[in-house]
Amino acid sequence: MTNNTNSVPNEIKKGITFTPQGKKEELPKLLQALLDTVDTLNEVSSKDDIGARVEATEAVNKARDAYNREATLCAYDDFLVQEDPMKAALAAGYITVKKVVSNTDREMNTVTYSVEDDVKQIDFIAFSSAGHSRLMGAKAKMKASQLGYMVLVQKGYKDGNSIAEITAAYQKSKGKTITKVFKKAPSANEMKAELQELLDEIYFSDNGKGENRFMVTSGWLHWFEDAINNTSYGKGFLTRRSKNPKDIIQTACALYHAYFNKYGVSTAADKENVVKGSYPEAKTKKAEKTAA
Repeated sequence: MTNNTNSVPNEIKKGITFTPQGKKEELPKLLQALLDTVDTLNEVSSKDDIGARVEATEAVNKARDAYNREATLCAYDDFLVQEDPMKAALAAGYITVKKVVSNTDREMNTVTYSVEDDVKQIDFIAFSSAGHSRLMGAKAKMKASQLGYMVLVQKGYKDGNSIAEITAAYQKSKGKTITKVFKKAPSANEMKAELQELLDEIYFSDNGKGENRFMVTSGWLHWFEDAINNTSYGKGFLTRRSKNPKDIIQTACALYHAYFNKYGVSTAADKENVVKGSYPEAKTKKAEKTAA
């Protein structure tokens, strides 16, 4: 693996100065507005006035979205004041928003609505540019697209499909780009190197040798290959597709999230990076070197 200078700002931007986007003082008002619209919906839900129900439902959706937008901006602001904003966001992984749920009483044959907490994964591309900051490397989408292509080639090749046809179809896909065309299935080392470069773009923590402390293992690669490959069967045919670049980035962020929270994900990190009491196997395993 080579040093990725585009990702170094994640280290430099500790204590970043940014422009707050959220208005916490507005959240109670927005929540009350949402509760009020739900009350109105409950009032009209038992009536025969379809127009009133449609209008009330639209008002609920609008109020919910307004609250969630502001709550999201406030959550991003909270991460951005941390010493290491991107790491804080990756470790959290998700933010709390609101949802409106329906409750059916089958005996009374009635439906009522209520507001409850919901969680959603952080939109890491949006977060990276929140508050006029820039936390993610500029090549993240390009690396994600290339990795999606490589996984598709590797899986398709094993299925007996033509790599040329896979490449041509991928090049026509909206929002997907290829930086290196493969004429044969990429090797495991090539796949690991590409995944490493994507992770470097998302979050880079220098181990003192110009390398990311978070080095891709074979286990990470196998998990990731399965996570971004969509397989479907129809009329006796196997169809494979890769996720779009944004979803691939979200998947990579989920991998970091799992690691930071010790969800059974270990890394071939250097000893200084291993948390005491976690992943004993990592303490004795030398850091795997990916292909440059």
